Amino acid sequence: SGTDIHLGRQSAIKIMGYLLDRLYSLYPFNIVSFTGGGRDNVIPFSAEAALVFYDDCDVGNARAELSAYAEALKEILCEDDKRNFSVSLRRCESEKTEMLTLKSTSAVISAVMLSPQGVTARTADGGIILASSNLGSLSLDSSLKLGYLLRSDSELRAEQTARVIERMAHALGGISETESSYPGWSFRQGGTLRQAYSRACGEVFGRKPSFTVIHAGLECGVISARLRERGMQPDIISIGPDVSDVHTPKESMDILSLERMGEIVRKILASI
Repeated sequence: SGTDIHLGRQSAIKIMGYLLDRLYSLYPFNIVSFTGGGRDNVIPFSAEAALVFYDDCDVGNARAELSAYAEALKEILCEDDKRNFSVSLRRCESEKTEMLTLKSTSAVISAVMLSPQGVTARTADGGIILASSNLGSLSLDSSLKLGYLLRSDSELRAEQTARVIERMAHALGGISETESSYPGWSFRQGGTLRQAYSRACGEVFGRKPSFTVIHAGLECGVISARLRERGMQPDIISIGPDVSDVHTPKESMDILSLERMGEIVRKILASI
């Protein structure tokens, strides 16, 4: 939900919200269960809900409407999402007899649809992601719980998004709590470490590196904030091996790039 948030990948929880809204507008139902995602720092790739329809529901028509709407949704997904996108509606047996009222069911759908998801702020030229929100988890037991991860280069932007979520929760009869947060880490030009890294890369790769801003939560922000509290101006850079599909079951790392990075770190330490 950090480095890939700009790719337009959709949250399965949000998509489920759209699907439930479509069905609810045709045949009101009661939600029995609803789950999605699992980790707040991962864009959810699956969601599931159990529903109870009334006797006047035309199941065949509901299935046809859902399939048509799912196909329409698929057209607006990015290519990666299109390849893995599927929706199913089936009858199921359940021993659970408790369910939400129609009013509470509607409130759950509203909470999902109104939740901020994806990029919330960019630089004027659109090149750098400044802030984002990820609805990473949803569970429904005795109460509905939504889990978000807010990323931002500034604490103010993160606070603004948190206030949006708090307002939404209050309007729907819920509450909002902040479990943890980490400070932003703004881009800084120059620096001794950056110069040392550039020289080391030149020796290892035969060319100078390029420097860019990525949208990811790093320990650097926490370390930098603590040092600034003590009146210091820390010189910090973030480097590492090549990784892909970060924070997903398919996460992987290039072993050879790890070896090259180790060589670069040794050269940096030897030069400072």
